[in-house]
Amino acid sequence: MVLFRNLHSSRFLFSSSCVQLRLRKALTCSKHRCFHDGNLQKPYYITTPIFYPNASPHIGHLYSLVTGDVFARYQRLKGRDVRFLAGTDEHGLKIQKAARVHFGEPGREREFCDTLSERFRDLARRANVSNTCFMRTSSKEHHLAVEDVWKNLYAKGYIYKSQYSGWYSITDECFYTDAQVADGHSLETGSAVEWSSEENYMFRLSTFRDSLLEHYMAHPDAVYPPQYHENVLAMLGAAPVDPTPRGTESAEDAAPALKTAVIEDFVLADISISRPRSRLEWGVQVPDDPEQTVYVWFDALLIYLTGAGYPWASPALRLTSSTSTSALHSTLLPKSPSASPADPHSAIPPSQASSSTLTSISTPPTAPISTPETPGWDQGWPADIQVIGKDILRFHAIYLPAILLALSSSGAGAGSGAATTRPQPHLQHQLGPRVPPQLQSQSQAQPHQTQVQAEMQAHRPIPLAKTLLTHAHWTSAQKKMSKSLGNVADPLEAMERWGGDVVRFYLMRVGGRWRGDVDWSAEQLDKHHKEIQAQLGNYFLRIASPRIAERARAVPPSTVPAGDGAAGSAVPAHFKALFERPSSPLPPTSGPEAETEMKTDTDATNLGRNVDPNAELLRLTLALPARFEAAMDQLEAGQALADVMSVLKVANKTLTDIAPWSKSTEPALVQTTRVVALETLRVAGVCLAPFMPSVSQKLLDGLRLSDKDRVVGIFGEKGGRDQEKNVAEEVERVWKRWVGRDVEGVKLF
Repeated sequence: MVLFRNLHSSRFLFSSSCVQLRLRKALTCSKHRCFHDGNLQKPYYITTPIFYPNASPHIGHLYSLVTGDVFARYQRLKGRDVRFLAGTDEHGLKIQKAARVHFGEPGREREFCDTLSERFRDLARRANVSNTCFMRTSSKEHHLAVEDVWKNLYAKGYIYKSQYSGWYSITDECFYTDAQVADGHSLETGSAVEWSSEENYMFRLSTFRDSLLEHYMAHPDAVYPPQYHENVLAMLGAAPVDPTPRGTESAEDAAPALKTAVIEDFVLADISISRPRSRLEWGVQVPDDPEQTVYVWFDALLIYLTGAGYPWASPALRLTSSTSTSALHSTLLPKSPSASPADPHSAIPPSQASSSTLTSISTPPTAPISTPETPGWDQGWPADIQVIGKDILRFHAIYLPAILLALSSSGAGAGSGAATTRPQPHLQHQLGPRVPPQLQSQSQAQPHQTQVQAEMQAHRPIPLAKTLLTHAHWTSAQKKMSKSLGNVADPLEAMERWGGDVVRFYLMRVGGRWRGDVDWSAEQLDKHHKEIQAQLGNYFLRIASPRIAERARAVPPSTVPAGDGAAGSAVPAHFKALFERPSSPLPPTSGPEAETEMKTDTDATNLGRNVDPNAELLRLTLALPARFEAAMDQLEAGQALADVMSVLKVANKTLTDIAPWSKSTEPALVQTTRVVALETLRVAGVCLAPFMPSVSQKLLDGLRLSDKDRVVGIFGEKGGRDQEKNVAEEVERVWKRWVGRDVEGVKLF
């Protein structure tokens, strides 16, 4: 039983329990609420960036869509109910200008967006993206959500009016500080900027620096891959520090834990969240101020809440009991504010930041944990995965979480007096400032406050998104794609030439590691097309050959004794022997060792040693689900695909070495080879379903599998005699599934 010595530590990936779960969901689900293994679970919520439809879609848009879709389909395979949002960001000065250029007159922005938004919908359809909703920021429901958030934050004093001056980029639709600009261009994006000075509404982002820093220091998996988590810490005035000088590591501390150095006087600058309506008409009007339009990024970030049903009705969001309110406030444990020194990189002079009114503002809470009682839980909030590009990390990792923390705060009317200080055991330094004392002492009422203060007085805290999956960009010949260079890759043309599933496969095979920019290449795409066609498509046609099936049936009946069911269903000795052969240890499912292709000991000399190469292939096939699940749960889609392709590579070599079509190959070996190969195709087909849904379905249909057999099972956490029993059961399942079964060899590509 050496072959399966490591399988007992694996858990089910896609097993018969998934089938039971789907039946249970049909009986117990109410809207998006479902049960899984006895535990109440919210819908698994995945979002992609909402795309700016000022031009046709490019390959980067498809990359984000496919990334989200791969994880959505994977979670569905595991039995989860999935809510998957895509959409378009349709407001802003760039759209307004583009629409006027296109039509030659103002006021036709919606017509302009209708056409371009449909192109993004079509891209998702053509790529077989399974989003459950497509949200547009120009929709009425989103406008209502934006207005609700604005009134909420204004009533609490987190929004104030001020004169704002800074460098504005029409291309990026955002302001930059002096430190972020050189020679009239953004240092981050290279976009042209122009100086702008206007009266805007501001959001007190500076108030939330401590809470954000605490959240990201406590949750290193909140931004993935780790390099982007470090970028977020840097945005908040912190950075990881190696406590051990280079060259002084001992054997005991060869991998020392990193500490975080925090800049004590760092200030996170407040941000402008509106534009004068005289300059920007196309957008959400600021509530009760017809002279201002909500800033496009503030508006757009809230689409993820809109997609989860915000504003959430009472009692899901608002507390009505004074006792509950008191209990909630005691759990939030606000921190003491301190004086706020000037930020040398802030575009807001300290005099401006302290000149506006603020009414009894409470210190923001620590990011709450998601439970069935948190707002939007039954509709998917918080988002489990937010797929974003590295260029919009600041907006999703800093701005949106700060808005959510502000919504979670009790705000105005939460009480008076000194704020309660609480210990911060996991922080090594006193963190930066909160709201200046002079702002706390002011008590002039805000205009909105009298209308919504009672409604907004107490809230259940809103959790932050669980993980920001941050990917790099696609380039062309190592250069950023741009219209001016004429090097933008058209995703529709690529899918027309190679097929949607092949393009999806290429995007994830090459770009599924997320960490660095990836070069788009038609030659490389063609290379990967040939790889999957040969390793999967041709392999299927070879093993599905009627000639091989006929030779497998030539095994003398005496070697296949009758079992409990039909004759020939019991496991013959030559197949059982595969499970008793010594073999190399199963490959690890996680850790540095797993970041490589699956190792094998299969080679041509096996045949000379009288060792059936099918034993090694079967070992890898049965280990694949655990490795695949581990990689996908770690958000390593590229590694998951590499593991599947490694098994298929071994499968092809095994088939070539044995040559079951040859008359010189023993019928029993032909039979074993066919059974193992078909099981390998089944496992690979299920694992590839999130990446290549159409190809996977064709394959599983060609294998003539029932729904029950379209899930992949591995052994549970059992050992000893139980493990031996599980091995025997698995042997029998594999054998019964394939012996004598007719399959249809269909062309997959």
